[in-house]
Formats: sequence, C-alpha cells, structure tokens
Amino acid sequence: MYTDVDLILMAAGTGSRMQLAVKKQWMLIGEKPMFVHTLLRFLAMGFDSCILVVHEKERLATEEALATYGIDSARCRLAIGGEDRQASVARGLALATRQLVAVHDAARPFFQEKDIANVITKARETGAATLASPVRDTLVVVDQDEALLETKNRDGVWQVQTPQVFTRTWLSEAHEVAREEGYRSTDDTYLLRQIGHQVHVVRGASLNVKITEPDDALFIALWEGTHEGRSGF
Repeated sequence: MYTDVDLILMAAGTGSRMQLAVKKQWMLIGEKPMFVHTLLRFLAMGFDSCILVVHEKERLATEEALATYGIDSARCRLAIGGEDRQASVARGLALATRQLVAVHDAARPFFQEKDIANVITKARETGAATLASPVRDTLVVVDQDEALLETKNRDGVWQVQTPQVFTRTWLSEAHEVAREEGYRSTDDTYLLRQIGHQVHVVRGASLNVKITEPDDALFIALWEGTHEGRSGF
C-alpha cells in the first residue's frame, strides 16, 4: 500500500521542555521507547521503508532498541541528525529514494491510521499535503510580561501536525533553496511554499498531539489505559 513512500521519522530532538532525565523519544509507552512504539505502528500499517533520524550520541542505543524489537536495517535505516530540525530532515531526505516522503515526529505516537491513509492519498494527487486540525481555543497575543495585548480571530487558523507528505524531488529542491538562500524553518510546508508549491491540508484527529510539555504525559497514561489503544484512541 505504501511502497511509493519513504517514512522519515524524526527522533533527534533534545526534548528539553519535558524536563525529564531521559529524552522524550525514550519515554516508555507500553514498555517500549516512544520512537519504537511510533515506528512499529507505521510498520504494522504496511510501511516498509523508514529512515529514523537520531542524535549521534544515541546511535548505538537506537540500534540495540531496534534489534530488540526485530526491526532490521532492510526496513529501517538510520540517519544522524543535524544542528536543527531543518538540517535533520535534510539528512534523512538524503537517504530517501521513493516518489514520496512522509516526515513524521517520533513524539506523535497517537495518530489515526485513517488520517495517515488520507494525507498520503492527497499527496499522491497534489504533490504536497499535511495533516492539521482547526484551532479550538481563543488565540491571544501577550507581551514580554505575559500581559494580554490582543485577541486574534481564529477563523481559518489550523494547527499543523505530521506526517507531512511531499513529492521527494519537491522537498529536496525546497531544502536546497533554503540552504542556498540562508533561511530556516521548523516546518517543511513553509519551505515548499517558499518555492511556489501549494500544500494541501487534510484534517487530522486532535489527539495527534506532539508530546512536548510535562502535562502531555497524560496522553500516554490514557493510551495505556485503553488496552494498547484498541478503543480507537
């Protein structure tokens, strides 16, 4: 089903905002490190080519973890992350060979399979698509003292999620141009739009959260309380 897609799974971040002794990608979900949990879910869906981007200092530990769960190099290759997310995606992209690449955060382990299928279908049709969800809460602007300055209209405002799925040659060009012109972004959709490509949005479940803040650990507890997610979470 996904033989035209290379999955680039981003697991090289520092996870400093979680304030934990271990990086968030190594937090346990059902006794598995988070990045393993996320990767196994994709493999179970039929993805057979993954590029896992990790920190250089964690390469050996990552290889050992993958071996523990029977994930061999034929299905999952390792790339060493760069100085920021943009550089890390570029390093993963350098190993990709298929028509499409799907860039996903290892710290988004609770995606819905139907959403993955939908965003890839959209990318096959249009060349570039991302999961996203409409903003639910009121948005405000605050100053440096955290005093409220302005209330924003949230109509038409969405939160971008991953995976973000692109024609590989488009994303490669976008990264090359960004590198040559010297601009940076944490979001690949921005890089695509900078070279003139339209990125289409596919609505994803609001529970496709990125584990980032300490309170987000509650999502892990909820997942584990639903018998390995069989409730549909």
